[in-house]
Amino acid sequence: MKKATILVVEDELPLQEVIKEKLTHGGFEVLTARTVSQAMNHIKDVPGIAAIWLDHYLLGQEDGLDFVAQCKQEGSMCREIPIF
Repeated sequence: MKKATILVVEDELPLQEVIKEKLTHGGFEVLTARTVSQAMNHIKDVPGIAAIWLDHYLLGQEDGLDFVAQCKQEGSMCREIPIF
C-alpha cells in the first residue's frame, strides 16, 4: 500500500525535522520546503500530495498566507489539497 505524502512547509529547520520525524514515524511520506517557491516546486513535481502542513511565517518575501492564496487560485495544482 502506498503511503500518503504530506508536504511540510516550515522555515525553522529544527522544527521541520521534528515534524518530519513524527509524520514519518506515523507512516507518511514527507516532503519539506522552507519557502513558498520550494513548496510550489514540490507541488508541480510530485503528484499525489495528500495534505500540506504550513507555517504561516516563512523565509523570503512571501509568507504562508501568500502560499495559500497561490494554492487556491483557479487552475492551481494544489487547489484541492487540504492545508493545515
